[in-house]
Amino acid sequence: MLKYTVKRLLQSLVTIFLIATAVFLMMRCLPTDYYFTEEQLMKFTDQQKTAALEAAGLTDPIPTQLVKFYNNLLHLDFGTSRRIQNGAPVVKVIGKKFGVSMRLGLTASAISLVVGVLMGILQAAFKDKVFDWIGTAYTVFVNAVPSLVSYSLVLVFGSKYLGFPTLYSTRNVSASSVLPITCLSLASIAGYALWTRRYMVDELTRDYIKLARVKGLSSREIMFKHVLRNAMVPMVQYIPQSILLTVGGSLR
Repeated sequence: MLKYTVKRLLQSLVTIFLIATAVFLMMRCLPTDYYFTEEQLMKFTDQQKTAALEAAGLTDPIPTQLVKFYNNLLHLDFGTSRRIQNGAPVVKVIGKKFGVSMRLGLTASAISLVVGVLMGILQAAFKDKVFDWIGTAYTVFVNAVPSLVSYSLVLVFGSKYLGFPTLYSTRNVSASSVLPITCLSLASIAGYALWTRRYMVDELTRDYIKLARVKGLSSREIMFKHVLRNAMVPMVQYIPQSILLTVGGSLR
C-alpha cells in the first residue's frame, strides 16, 4: 500500500510539473501586449514597454525564465498581478479571497458528497424505478448542459423567485452563500450519484451478494454492510479531485 501511494504521489508530481511547464510556455507564446493593461498600452511608448518587459525578466531566454519560474515557485513567489491588481503580489491577491473560497468550496463539497452518495444509493436500491429515472435525468442534464447555462438558471430562479442574493456578501453571509454553494454542488452531486449507482449496481450482481441473500440477510444489511462498503473503495479516488475542483471553482 505504501509503495503504491508513493508511486501515485510521484506520478502526480511529474504530471503537475509537465502541466505547469506547458502553461508557462503557452503564456510566453502570447503577444507582449497581453502583459500590459489597456491604460498602459495607451500611455506607454515602445521604449517604456521594452523597459517594463526587461525589468520583469520577460526578454530573457525561455530556459532562463523557466528556471527562474520554478525557483520562485519553490519559494512560494507567484509574481505580481498585472491585470486584477496591478503591482500587487499574486499571493496577496489570492490570500484575500482564499478564506471565503475555502469555506464555500468545502461546504459545497460536503453537501455534494452526502447528497450525491445518498442519491446513488437510492438509485441503486430502486433501480429502473421512478426515483432512478429522476436521478438519471438529473445526471444527464447536468453533464449535457454547459455549466454556465445551469448556473445561470439557478441564479435567475433563486434570485427572482426565492429572493436570494446572487453575489456573496460579508454583510449577509448565510443568505448570500446559498446560491454560490448550490451552483458549486450541482456537478459534484451528479458525479457522486453516477459513480455510486454504477459501483453499487455492479456489486449487486456479484456472487457474494447472492450468498448473503441465501443466508437471510435483509436488503438493508446487504446494501450498507456489503455493497456500499465495497463500492466506496473506488469512489475514494474521486473525492480528492472533486474537492479540489470545487474549491478551485469557488475562487474568484
